[in-house]
Amino acid sequence: MDSDLATYSFGIRPSEATDMLAAYKIEDTVVPSVGLQLRYALTDHVSLIGGLSVEFLPDRVTDSPIINREVLTSGMIGFRYGF
Repeated sequence: MDSDLATYSFGIRPSEATDMLAAYKIEDTVVPSVGLQLRYALTDHVSLIGGLSVEFLPDRVTDSPIINREVLTSGMIGFRYGF
């Protein structure tokens, strides 16, 4: 991530800072991640899809006052229709 995206995602921009929360800029960073996606065909046109992703936050991100985790996990499930 470049600095702008990293600060937007995990930091505190000066316009968002308050008396109790100081601005925190994050320099360019790499957020390693691993993910898995599965698809199961229900019919010729309809599939059930699912995914799981895990991101491992580096120290420059976890040092942010608004971040209290070192690992972020997300998942999704849905249907896909193909024409």
